[in-house]
Amino acid sequence: MGEKKGRERSLLVDGRGVPLSLVASGANVHDVKLLAATLDQVIRARPAPRAKAPPHLCADAGYQGAPARQAVEKRHYRPPIKPR
Repeated sequence: MGEKKGRERSLLVDGRGVPLSLVASGANVHDVKLLAATLDQVIRARPAPRAKAPPHLCADAGYQGAPARQAVEKRHYRPPIKPR
């Protein structure tokens, strides 16, 4: 009981919807546990321009909390996570 069957995908896209990273796992893994792997596998066709501010990361309310915030800040993103 409590086991989910199937797969879960964590997808990161840029502002235009172009995929940058994809991580797959079992459906019983919480989204927050896939966040670090998803951010670490970002594919960049060319180096990002040097910006004064870190890039934004928009995520839903499932990513609230200390583990998600630490993963995001460690990778130098600004976390505008939607409140519940």
